[in-house]
Amino acid sequence: ICVSAELSHHREIVVATARCLCSHGIKVFPAEYRSKAPMPGFMWKQLASNDPASIHNLIPLDRPTNLALVVGPTSGILDIEPDDPEASHLIESMMARNRVKTISYNSTNRGVHRLFRWTPRLDQWTTKNPKAGKLECRLGTSEKGFYSICPPSVHKDTGLYYHWLPGCAPWETSIAEVPEELINYFLANVKDYGATRVLELDQHDDGWVPGVGGRH
Repeated sequence: ICVSAELSHHREIVVATARCLCSHGIKVFPAEYRSKAPMPGFMWKQLASNDPASIHNLIPLDRPTNLALVVGPTSGILDIEPDDPEASHLIESMMARNRVKTISYNSTNRGVHRLFRWTPRLDQWTTKNPKAGKLECRLGTSEKGFYSICPPSVHKDTGLYYHWLPGCAPWETSIAEVPEELINYFLANVKDYGATRVLELDQHDDGWVPGVGGRH
């Protein structure tokens, strides 16, 4: 196989990034280049891996690929992303207030993806992508599974590279626990019409706390 220097360099970056993500326990797999779709015929739910030593075997030698990370309990992560500037400001304020830094990246066309340790406390609604206003949490617990395209992938519409936030690449920081304030914000604001139980929360100072009867 004749491999161009450009393709070889791109593959090296994909493999190195994949290994870093695997070192955090995150399962990864190759996706179609400039696409959000898995490679044709690739059974990603069965073949995605978090073994740094063998991940290079998943990345094709003869064509460029995007890189996808699996969200959910099998990777131990969830993905929280804002859908508008107001939601971006909200989560940025919470992160700063709680002095939390976690693996984070920009997909170029929407908000920042922030990866947090998976917690069952946010897996209590009928929807598996609960939204609190314009702030969405991808839990990865549906039967179909869930994954996110991540750096160094190329966006299918813009042709631009996904990129890690400064200081938030997987070789620079770890995966943080979801801040209590952020969990409480979801508990207070997710509208789940299939739910049978409503937990009331009260705003307290700069955060949210469970209402009477829900505290522990």
